[in-house]
Parts: sequence; structure tokens; C-alpha cells
Amino acid sequence: MKYCKNCAWFKPDEVTGNYPTCLEPSVQEESPVDGKPIPKFCNIQRSDYSISLCGPDATLFTERAPAEFNPETSKYRTLTDELESEQGARP
Repeated sequence: MKYCKNCAWFKPDEVTGNYPTCLEPSVQEESPVDGKPIPKFCNIQRSDYSISLCGPDATLFTERAPAEFNPETSKYRTLTDELESEQGARP
């Protein structure tokens, strides 16, 4: 199944977590009031409604590139990493 959370156009809702939006260019519209993009919610875009462009089959889905792991910026460190940083580099 193609989940919106795995799509390159997915933007999570950083305030409540309940209203993620779709940033796919073909679904974007400008507000006539201020010119800012009008949010297009993922649940509406994936529905059977006539206004949805993606639909249940996820026709606009683009696979998100996998994130590369960077041990320097990761908050998950191994016990070995912690010991090495406390004792200095091993010879």
C-alpha cells in the first residue's frame, strides 16, 4: 500500500499532527486573499471525492528517498560510541 507518509510530497502537520498536507505541484492553488498556498490535506487528496487528484490509488505518489544515516547528528548512539568519547579514541 502506498502511504502518504512515505511520499516525497508529504508534509507533516507540525502543530497537532492531525492534518498533514500534500505538496504535489498539481494540487497546489494560491489563495486569492494573500497569495499563499492553500493547504491540501492528504486525507482529502486520497479520498474518492471528485475534488481529489491523487485518489485511493495514489496516482500522484512519488516514493520518498530514504534518509541517509549520519552518526554525528543522530540522537541514537551506541554504548561503544559513548565509551569511546569518554575514554578518548582507541589506538
